[in-house]
Amino acid sequence: MSDISQSFGSDLWSQDPVFIQILDEVYLKELHAHIQTDGDYNTGACSAWKSYCFELSVIFSEQFPQWQSARYFRDLSESYTDCFNPLITSSYIEDLNTLWANVHPALLEVDHVKPAYCSSIDKGSSYR
Repeated sequence: MSDISQSFGSDLWSQDPVFIQILDEVYLKELHAHIQTDGDYNTGACSAWKSYCFELSVIFSEQFPQWQSARYFRDLSESYTDCFNPLITSSYIEDLNTLWANVHPALLEVDHVKPAYCSSIDKGSSYR
């Protein structure tokens, strides 16, 4: 998505609260329900990503007719590899915060609990 900012200069669209709200609504409509995809190929998530890219294509084409956004977003929609890379909006950030809150305690716990083989490595012995 950084190509969009480079093509327009981020000030042209990222500072427009109405435009950002439209992008946020598209995220909520198309991707929000799929944000917790576990990384496995998911047909529903793939379809949601393609629909999201199509919606963005329409929105950017209307807002910036000089830019060939249809081709860019078509290519982007085909590049789905089990991971979303949407435009950053407030709803997307809220979803990421929720996901982080769910995994952060487990990551802290793993950091404090070391399996026995890690102790021997820490003391300089070789693990074989």
